[in-house]
Amino acid sequence: MTQYTNVLFWIVGVIVASLAIAFIWILILDEQNDPGDLDLTALNSLNLIVGFLYIGVVNGARDRWKRLMHHANDFTLTFQSLSKNADDKTNQQLETVRNNLIAFYQENCSVDMKIQLFLKIQNSIDSLEASTNVDKLRQCAAALYRGFFEKEPFLFTAHLYLILGIYFACIPVQLFNAYDATMTYVLYPIIIYLLFAVPLYANAFHNPIQHPELNRTFQKLNTQIYTNAKQSKTYAFAYHRKDLRM
Repeated sequence: MTQYTNVLFWIVGVIVASLAIAFIWILILDEQNDPGDLDLTALNSLNLIVGFLYIGVVNGARDRWKRLMHHANDFTLTFQSLSKNADDKTNQQLETVRNNLIAFYQENCSVDMKIQLFLKIQNSIDSLEASTNVDKLRQCAAALYRGFFEKEPFLFTAHLYLILGIYFACIPVQLFNAYDATMTYVLYPIIIYLLFAVPLYANAFHNPIQHPELNRTFQKLNTQIYTNAKQSKTYAFAYHRKDLRM
């Protein structure tokens, strides 16, 4: 419920901010202009350019979510493969790696804490190397936390977001010129919400590791594997004993 409250906060925040921006523009334009008085043909050339930037932002939010889900599935399958034939000590070390990775993607995990968890994961994998082949596990773990350490500079991202923010903050001018003040108040929040719903939800829910319930197949796969990991080991041991008797 906390996360859905977070989503509600983002939605209400977007609507309130949109209404505030529309109010400021109408306050500036309504006294001296009527709908249709403004010549906005100069903005037409910007629509296509900003459209590519907008598509990049939306696709980036979707791709990050799907890419992280892909890496999490790889780790889950590798965990299952190693856990089947591992002893209790090795299974405990595998659980430590898994739990540290889950903590790495928690919302309240700070940068310093992520670095500490990264070092713990590396040490745990190194300790596993003596008892099992951890090359695949090391690759899966690295793929999960690589995105945190390989981000583009904040200056690049902030500049692109600033361009998008300025452009979409000027949409009330176009709406006012095409309709009137009342329609601007109605349409602008709806347009902004519909355009930015995907990045908004991606930001509110953060990642599929913290919120697997957004993808039922992903959730059921991980729950089934981690719940039955010890059972699978028991079944494998039972079949091995049966083969020896035969």
